[in-house]
Amino acid sequence: MKTRLVNGILADLNDLKGFVSIQEMIKSVNFHITKECNYNCRFCFARFNQVEDRLALEKSIELISLLAENGMQKITFVGGEPTLVSYLPDLVKHAFDLGVTTMVVTNGSRISEEYLDKFEGKLDWT
Repeated sequence: MKTRLVNGILADLNDLKGFVSIQEMIKSVNFHITKECNYNCRFCFARFNQVEDRLALEKSIELISLLAENGMQKITFVGGEPTLVSYLPDLVKHAFDLGVTTMVVTNGSRISEEYLDKFEGKLDWT
């Protein structure tokens, strides 16, 4: 099997059938915005031993904009527990305003009508 680095991704040349643009490759992104969690589930696979800290709001906005400009159609905010990040609603609203489908994967412990109102109807899936 021949492999090659394409746009920073190791790919099997037989699967590529020529060069693939990054716009064609990035359709959906899982954005692990924090390693923090308010639970300690024994079955959880989310371990972030190499992660030191989360991105600041400004850097996260910049990253989402870059991904959207390059063809991302859906972003899933995950963690840890993403609802522990105070600016999660800002990230979701920014992605939604760029035309990206938004989703949050959560343990649900912090979800309330009041909390969901912070998303201003711009959260497509929870």
